[in-house]
Amino acid sequence: MRYIVIIGHTYLSQGASYENGWLTEYQYNNMIATDISCILSEKGHECIVVVKDDLTHKDLVELVDYQEPKAIIELHCNAYDEKASERDAFGTETLFTRNNPRSGELARKLQVCLTKALGRKGKGNRGVKLLSNKKQRGYRNLIDYKAPACIVEPFFIDYKEDVLLGFKEMGKIVNAIVQGSIS
Repeated sequence: MRYIVIIGHTYLSQGASYENGWLTEYQYNNMIATDISCILSEKGHECIVVVKDDLTHKDLVELVDYQEPKAIIELHCNAYDEKASERDAFGTETLFTRNNPRSGELARKLQVCLTKALGRKGKGNRGVKLLSNKKQRGYRNLIDYKAPACIVEPFFIDYKEDVLLGFKEMGKIVNAIVQGSIS
């Protein structure tokens, strides 16, 4: 089976960050994308890692759809625009659209694997979220693909405890994404 892993954001627009750019979504997801690809390959699957730099959305969709993958996983981290000390935004969530009837199932499998691997319970499990409106963040990223597609957000990159968890459990996050993708 062939899988596509897309690194969320680009070199010039690296997404949310911890401590004013100390670590960005783009940097973190570059680190785990290679590991995901290697483990999928070890399990007998093909994995293509896509970096969105210099690609228009239309070009990205054409490139990905041409590969006819079993699933598409776009890597992101969550973020909140308030100060971490003034909120309790933390946790893991997986986003999907109705681009393919199997996207919801893929999202649920990824969410179960990620929350189990990270020990997320209660408020730490932010759940699976259906994006049904083009104004919702992530909707445009997923809606045009033919294959099942999801955005995984294992932790909040702007929340100290979550960033520490993301680093400490990087291997668990990688394995959870692989397991959720192929199960």
